[in-house]
Formats: sequence, structure tokens, C-alpha cells
Amino acid sequence: MAGLGEETIKKVLKNSGMTEKEAEVYIYLAKHGASKSREIARLMKKDKAQIFRILKRLQTKGFVESTLEFPARYTVVPFENVLDSVVKAKQEEVAFIEQTKKDLLDYLSKKSPTETSMEKFVVIKGNNRIYSKISKIIQDTRDQLSIATTLPSLIRADRYGVFDVAFNHPLRSQIQFRFLTELS
Repeated sequence: MAGLGEETIKKVLKNSGMTEKEAEVYIYLAKHGASKSREIARLMKKDKAQIFRILKRLQTKGFVESTLEFPARYTVVPFENVLDSVVKAKQEEVAFIEQTKKDLLDYLSKKSPTETSMEKFVVIKGNNRIYSKISKIIQDTRDQLSIATTLPSLIRADRYGVFDVAFNHPLRSQIQFRFLTELS
């Protein structure tokens, strides 16, 4: 298939929760095999400390494993496992939405008798725009906010600073935040 390559792999890796730099390091390791962080930094022409932090984050996320020797060598979890994980997360996301669809629609169709503004839906694409909009919604919240989400989306929201906005809200103690998710 023409068009499939490193950019497609990066897109899948980002959908699995990696940043751009984490995806680059993962792809490097997948191509070059077990390597020490110093070697990776030298060959990728990156800062050693930055590469070490990226490797530790990838290890925490379950995408990279390290040896017990010192200095440690790092290897990737097979890409097939990453793909299986992404597919499973997306399937769980769809199943969750299907399960909660009726409740969500019922909840959204109930209008407050004192409501004066018109409700509207906006389609937003791209993680930066989506999480920026969620942060804006949190900033504008005065009473309560309910969010139905999947666990992977909740984790992405944390990476985009959504929870920081809620924790730093000046009316935080007066607002009721509800996050509905499914834990497996």
C-alpha cells in the first residue's frame, strides 16, 4: 500500500498516547534494536537527558522495556502489541459510547426552565483544539460540569492539562465536577 509508512506509524503511536518525540524514539528503537540511552541520543542528535526522560515515559506507558544491566539497554514492545492495544482502546471507547448513548441523549435533552441561552453542538477536530475547548468549558463553568469519557481519553485530557484548569479554577470549591468512565 502506497502512503503507509513512518508518518502512518507515528499517527497510530500518537493515537496510542505517545507524543511526537516519544513516537520518534519508539520508531528509532524499533528500527535499530536494543540500545543504550546514550547511543540513542548520539545517533538521533538529541540531548541525553531528554532521551532518558522520553525512554522512562515510554517505559511507564508500557511501550519500552529495559534490561537490568547498567547502563540499561532499551527495547520496544512489539508494534503488533501497540496496535492491538490501540484497537482494544478504540473498541472500548465505542462500546462505552454505545452503552451510554441513551442516558447521554436523555440528559442532554432535559433543559432547565430558567435557561435563556440556546444549546448548540460544535464539531472540533484535533487534540489541541479539542482539549483547548474542554479547558475553556471548565473555565466557564460556574455550577456543575458532567463529562462522560473513556479511560484513554481521560489520560489524554490529563496530558493536555485539563485537570490543571479544573484544580486552578477560582470557584473550584463551589463547582461539582463529575467524570463518568468505565474502568476495566
